[in-house]
Amino acid sequence: MISVPTVRKVIDQSVKDYQKCFDLLEALRDHPSNLSADDLLFQPRLATAIFRSGDMYQSLARESNTVISRKKNLSANWFRRRMGTLDAYKGAISETVKTGRILGDAFAWVFYQRERKYLRKHFEHEPVLNVPSGLGGKGELAFIKNVRVWNGQITIYHGITSFLRIGDVSFYDPNLKRITAIGELKTEKDTGSALGLQVYLLWPRDAEKVWPQPSQPSTASSKVPMPPKQRQQLTRQLKKMADSLDLPRPRDTIKLRDKTHLDELRELANALLNKSVVYQRAGDGLLLAGFTSKRERSYFGRLSPKTKPQLEKRLTGLNQHVRGIMDMTQVGSPLSINSIFYGSLELSVFPGATPMMCWKLPADFVRKLIFHEVIVVTIYNPAHLGRKLRAAGFEVALDGRVLKVSKRIGESGVEMHNMQFFVNLIQHHLIREDFVLNVFTEILKRIENGEIQPNSKIDLDPHIYY
Repeated sequence: MISVPTVRKVIDQSVKDYQKCFDLLEALRDHPSNLSADDLLFQPRLATAIFRSGDMYQSLARESNTVISRKKNLSANWFRRRMGTLDAYKGAISETVKTGRILGDAFAWVFYQRERKYLRKHFEHEPVLNVPSGLGGKGELAFIKNVRVWNGQITIYHGITSFLRIGDVSFYDPNLKRITAIGELKTEKDTGSALGLQVYLLWPRDAEKVWPQPSQPSTASSKVPMPPKQRQQLTRQLKKMADSLDLPRPRDTIKLRDKTHLDELRELANALLNKSVVYQRAGDGLLLAGFTSKRERSYFGRLSPKTKPQLEKRLTGLNQHVRGIMDMTQVGSPLSINSIFYGSLELSVFPGATPMMCWKLPADFVRKLIFHEVIVVTIYNPAHLGRKLRAAGFEVALDGRVLKVSKRIGESGVEMHNMQFFVNLIQHHLIREDFVLNVFTEILKRIENGEIQPNSKIDLDPHIYY
């Protein structure tokens, strides 16, 4: 039976490694060109910590299955309590893995920030939540420990990130400052003293001169036949990798400059140095609520469900501040879309946006956010954005939590799909409502000028810089 001390020990060990990784990231944020070969040990250290937590999650899942299989022989109260305890442990471990991948996102971003063209394909796939385990995980860890630089190219391990979802590794040329290849790792055997591993590598056409012509497989590796099911899986994976490198050229580019709400977040960070709870309005419809977790000194303690009632008690004044972001001009109107969306500041990478660790914020505040010493709740009311869009001639409605935006232009119509994407940018990534409005009005201008023809589908691939 897995106990609290066992789970706490695993989490504490991982967080200790995370702290060391954060120190390197802090140095890289200010001086990214100072990366050395020894700094690349960041990846195996972080991966080891994430894998450690992943192994614990698997142990908890196995115990949960065992308890469920014995349910008939257990008292209802004991079964309920034990399953609740195991779920709480799994939640804490999942959050620990997520924290590690937030750090991994920031590291990989050092190399991908100028190569965002490749990321759209990655974001088309669901995040990989499972942590590599077994022979495959062992092989991946061995590879990044021993092959930090290959052919002059820096190895970037996808397993420590949330946003690199195709392939297992990328390679970055520090001289050309671009991604030159993507690879899939397959571990074939473990003799106890050595691992047999195959690397399947693909690169874009403009990187052909970087990589030498592939050699023939060794006799030893060619004697290891791949099972048909695994071969089919590899074929699918290689196709995804090839597709991620075959990118269409954008038809047009819209460049807009606008401020974000980073200034308001900095004000909140400064206020939290002297207060335990701070409210900060950011624009018309967004409210930031920041609070510290000083009572719980350990990371494990801050993740405990027992702290939730304490946090809720400290937010007793929230309702008064929420009323401040209501759009009173819409109250009583059948077209009113006043609504409250609760969330939190998103620390992972989001399509088009920049990871929070790369924002221009005080490093100590960023560290507190990552390790849950500070939590920033985001409360958003889309009514103000709706009012501004209506003033620009759009029709706006709210269907549950789905914002619907459209506009008639003569006999044609324009519909803005996936509005939740823009709501996420505003609520979780501090983009201003006016920026979204400017994007839409710029698209309308091009439609009205005939630059965009009727029956066109416009796929936006935003690159937002903070």
